[in-house]
Parts: sequence; structure tokens; C-alpha cells
Amino acid sequence: NNSADLLETRFGVEMAFGFDGGDNLEYCYLKHYDQRLSLGQSGEFGNATEYHAISKIRNFKITFALSEPATLWRFPLAPITLSDGGFERVHQGVVTMPLWNLALNAGESWEFDVKLSIKPLNQS
Repeated sequence: NNSADLLETRFGVEMAFGFDGGDNLEYCYLKHYDQRLSLGQSGEFGNATEYHAISKIRNFKITFALSEPATLWRFPLAPITLSDGGFERVHQGVVTMPLWNLALNAGESWEFDVKLSIKPLNQS
């Protein structure tokens, strides 16, 4: 905070990934603890420090590790396109956005880490 005043804000990092599978939990999903979440649905959960995006179709998983607990927003990457049949929603992926509520005094700073690892499903 470079100002002389208290800075109270919400800070988020938007991360978008192309994933096929949409709402079908047999193909792709987000995993938070033991909960499997659809890539085609929006939602929020709190106190996230680690979560996973899993693609059974492509046989890989992305692990997201957050150094500070965050509220996690998730929503589909699904633009509306015009096709021969009219307007339709096309699933292209998933967006996750960890959010932190910050209150920084004058001259104070805040740091965090977001670590991503991509591995085949059969590796830990």
C-alpha cells in the first residue's frame, strides 16, 4: 500500500483453462477435498488452500496450491456463439479465481504464492 490511508479491498487472480467435458463428472471435474464439482456450473467455496482440475479424457490433473487460504470462485468458460441452429452456449473450459479480503495499512504489503503442477492422473 503506497498511500497514506488504509487500503481495504478484495484481490483475486483469474485463471482460465481449456477443458472438455462440461457438466459430465465422468470426464472432467474440479476436486476440493473429496467433493467433485462440475466444470459447467458456477459456485464458491471458502478456506481453499488446494484444489484440482481433473481431465479423465486427457489423463491429467492440475493441482493448485495456495499459500494463503482463499475464497474460490469457479465458473464455466462458455461463450455464446451463433451457429446454423441459432445462438448456443459452447463449453470451452473452466475459470477459477481465488479471492482474498485485504486490509493493508500505509506502507504495508502482502504476498502469496499460487503453485500449479500438471501431472498424469496415475501420478500423485
